[in-house]
Amino acid sequence: MRIMVMSITVVILVATAGQAQQMHKADWWLSLSQASRVDYANGLVDGLVAAIWVLGVDPETNSPLGSGSQAETDRLTTYTRSVTRFTYGVAAEELARGLDRFYSDTINRGIQIPTAAWMVFCQIKRVPDDNIQELIQRARGLSR
Repeated sequence: MRIMVMSITVVILVATAGQAQQMHKADWWLSLSQASRVDYANGLVDGLVAAIWVLGVDPETNSPLGSGSQAETDRLTTYTRSVTRFTYGVAAEELARGLDRFYSDTINRGIQIPTAAWMVFCQIKRVPDDNIQELIQRARGLSR
């Protein structure tokens, strides 16, 4: 059942990725049960990791990307390193608690969950607070 919930969550995330107005924000997050928050966090991490494989394969030929373009290889390498660095060792429960704390500040409630999750990953991985605050300020400006 848990795997099914995570799979559905990933599908929902992918389906709404290009539709910012439909992205979930704090009100939706806070309406979830704690178990649903953890399931969503699991799906979010799974989606980030799965994207490494999706981005790394040409859907037309089913062959690895990057063989023809250094820019493609560089983008995939950067994404892979970032996802690995920020998600490795982070439990879904820790991400869910971090999102709870993040949204406890009402000024953050307009920030979409995937963006907020990235800030939480940065906090968990001890990115300097000045850098995180700059990201948060930028996200707040975009959410208006």
